[in-house]
Amino acid sequence: MDPSLRLKARKFRGAFERTGLVRRDKVEEYVIVAITDAGERVAEGKQIVDGAARPTRK
Repeated sequence: MDPSLRLKARKFRGAFERTGLVRRDKVEEYVIVAITDAGERVAEGKQIVDGAARPTRK
């Protein structure tokens, strides 16, 4: 994986973690990232959070 892409992914994950949109767990050497209820609401467009893109309307 491109190192700059990995850094961007970590930045977004960290920002989303700080705002409570995702949670991170470490299982052995793996990092598991799961969406929270708040993250689901943002993904569905029911809640707005700075830094998270709003879903497109269909």
